[in-house]
Amino acid sequence: MTQKLCIATVCSANHYSCYVPTFLYSAHKAYPDADVKVYVLGELREEIKTLLDEIPAKNYEITENAFIDYPIKRWTSNALRHLLPVYDFVEYSHIFICDVDFVFVKQGKPMLKYYDDLLDACGEPYATFRGHTNKEWDGNKKRLGEGFFVIKTPEWFKQTAQARSYYEKRLKELKSDSFDDIKPGTYREYGEVLLYRICKASKMRTPNLPWCFLNNKKVDMLYRQVHLGDFKFGRRHKNWSKMIEYLPFLNVVSYAKMFWEDKEWDKLCAAVGSISEKVGDNLKRAHAHIKERYKAGV
Repeated sequence: MTQKLCIATVCSANHYSCYVPTFLYSAHKAYPDADVKVYVLGELREEIKTLLDEIPAKNYEITENAFIDYPIKRWTSNALRHLLPVYDFVEYSHIFICDVDFVFVKQGKPMLKYYDDLLDACGEPYATFRGHTNKEWDGNKKRLGEGFFVIKTPEWFKQTAQARSYYEKRLKELKSDSFDDIKPGTYREYGEVLLYRICKASKMRTPNLPWCFLNNKKVDMLYRQVHLGDFKFGRRHKNWSKMIEYLPFLNVVSYAKMFWEDKEWDKLCAAVGSISEKVGDNLKRAHAHIKERYKAGV
């Protein structure tokens, strides 16, 4: 199979769907050779559809009313990212699955090359890091991070077929699994916990060290892109020491080069902000933080 990357996400039809235009625009600008698939739990607002008609990216597909036969709880969308329909991805060798509030920027090593090398080093058809290791998240709540999650096809789909089928039924019936009595989608980290359980049920190895992949190498935060979720709360984006770790300076520079002189990006962000003040404010905070970091050289 010729190597081809697909970037995929699942989002609710609430304010999170307002991130779809910037998600698509930045993905196309940073990785024009990759396709993008967005699954919306409901329907996009007409204002969002109008914005999509105006952006240059055409290498994407949006599925509205996705997973319509699943009861949707507050945190279901993250979990459904791990139950994507196999038939939608037969032409891709790699799928990068992430949050919809990502802004993609260019890295020195292209994302497909980085993850292909990483998958070879890890020896499993997926790559991500181990999540928190404190007492609260050990035991039955071990989890795998979703911000760096990539799968290799068709190997991942074949190896996890039985586990994914089991969890499809659990989510549709809103029933807990054999690990605990907690209903799916009812707490924020459920998607990460589900990912761990799918891997374990499929007899795949999982990372042992926090913030490390299966090969015990630490994650390269460059490939975390620019995660707009970092700018929702002041306690994170105002903490420069933490943000220097989460958002490396090379990504700050890449964002500056890609978007500061891009009038279409400015226009798009302003239009998104007019639809969702919450999303617009988040974009403004990210832009301001990056500008300060760029000027400071850190």
